Amino acid sequence: MIGLDIGQRCIRLVALERRFGRWRLQACLFEPLAQADPTVCVAALRSMIADLPARLRRGTPAIAMAMPLCEVTLTTRVLPAGASDADAGFMAAMEAEQQAAPAAVDYRVVPCSVAQAQAASGLMLLLCPQACVDERAAWLDAAGCRLASLTVDALALADCYVAGTDLAADVLLIDVGGSALRLTAFQGALPVYWRRHVLVQDSTPVTTVLARALQHYRMARLSALPDAVGKVLLCGGGAAQADVQHTIHALTGCNPEPIDPFACLRLSPPTGLCAPAFAQVFALASQVWL
Repeated sequence: MIGLDIGQRCIRLVALERRFGRWRLQACLFEPLAQADPTVCVAALRSMIADLPARLRRGTPAIAMAMPLCEVTLTTRVLPAGASDADAGFMAAMEAEQQAAPAAVDYRVVPCSVAQAQAASGLMLLLCPQACVDERAAWLDAAGCRLASLTVDALALADCYVAGTDLAADVLLIDVGGSALRLTAFQGALPVYWRRHVLVQDSTPVTTVLARALQHYRMARLSALPDAVGKVLLCGGGAAQADVQHTIHALTGCNPEPIDPFACLRLSPPTGLCAPAFAQVFALASQVWL
């Protein structure tokens, strides 16, 4: 599977394979964008595909992409104790939800809460307008690829970097991109808060936007969890900025951990790359193996 992350200012592409229990990096490409225009994106993606090793270009390359969590509608349904995604009851519930909202893109089985994790499972459906899916598929088709997997950005990141974290408090995942800052809070496997904050270049400093984002989060979660933050993970091109990390430490008391996907998968990073900026695309490229 090839992971693809199309941002406002650049496109990142990663191809991974797993052999004999070890990850191998097949391709890691980065292409700046003059503007986030579909025509520009398709031309840049076509150029990146042409730069892939020949064996990855055989047939139609299969691409994994992600929708922003802020663009989908999340619904959760409680299932009987012990239900799994192979059960008839689970499948019937899923089909009923999809018929009620035909724009269903993906679903995941997650605990309803940490306390219920051993007693019940939940059906979480992620719904978005079908036009959004069709638009992404059309971009890939124009570039000579096909959409093989569509998930949600924060959940793909959580699968790769948050899974297994056993904390009573929230785990914050903060994505500092070129045009927006996304803050998602996880309680166990379940996202309990998410919000996108726009970054305006040469205007409000990113640290000011970050402080406001953390304030909004605390106001939303204070009644549920007085000591809300247990861990902070950073990704995106702005994750390595010292002032960003200092602001997070000052406002949460946690030392933020920039995600290094190369280290997580025991790979040697190409020279000159900002590792946290590739956290999303690595999560997409590796999801088929998780």
